[in-house]
Amino acid sequence: MIITFTPNPSLDRTVTLNAPLAPGGVHRIEIDQLQPGGKGINVAFGLQRAGLDTLAIFQAAQGDPLWDLVRGGRASGSHQSYQWASTNKYHAAG
Repeated sequence: MIITFTPNPSLDRTVTLNAPLAPGGVHRIEIDQLQPGGKGINVAFGLQRAGLDTLAIFQAAQGDPLWDLVRGGRASGSHQSYQWASTNKYHAAG
């Protein structure tokens, strides 16, 4: 098992627009993705995709949307969920 530590976890938002950026134009969001981030969390996700067991340790308050995303749920306001393998373990300090 590989253990990662993320002292400063984040929520990373990626948006896809319905057309290329144009000066002075109106830009509408087509897809809005909210994903857990931070170096240790990103490494744990990559290792999990490679088939390795990981334990990601990070800080998160109870009720933090980061928890829902790490557990494979849907954070309020996001249109897509971020999937994590159920075999991985996540531990939040705090």
